[in-house]
Amino acid sequence: MVQAIVNQLRPLMLSIKELDKQIAELFAKHEDYELFSSFPGAGEVLASRLLSAFGADRDRFESAEEIQQLSGIAPVTERSGKTCWVHHRFACPKFLRQSFHEFAAQSISQSLWART
Repeated sequence: MVQAIVNQLRPLMLSIKELDKQIAELFAKHEDYELFSSFPGAGEVLASRLLSAFGADRDRFESAEEIQQLSGIAPVTERSGKTCWVHHRFACPKFLRQSFHEFAAQSISQSLWART
């Protein structure tokens, strides 16, 4: 059974490698390549993920709060009577939220501002 699964994974791994190559090539040609590549700690993988998160349309988000709310990284405050509690957003694109969390973690080692 293990051998059968391994035989199925090999072509999948090759396909993923080819897709990664195509993403890198397209990212390098994008007009915002320099901007997103300059983010401390973003690296090759996270820089392209962040570009896809923000998109090429500069007017899509009017404030940082909008992208925070969309991605689920903005805290949600709920109040009822005298009770108040804060939690993370449940209904959001999980991969988008993960991308921002991973970038935040990587930037800590590369940026004094993020570390502070």
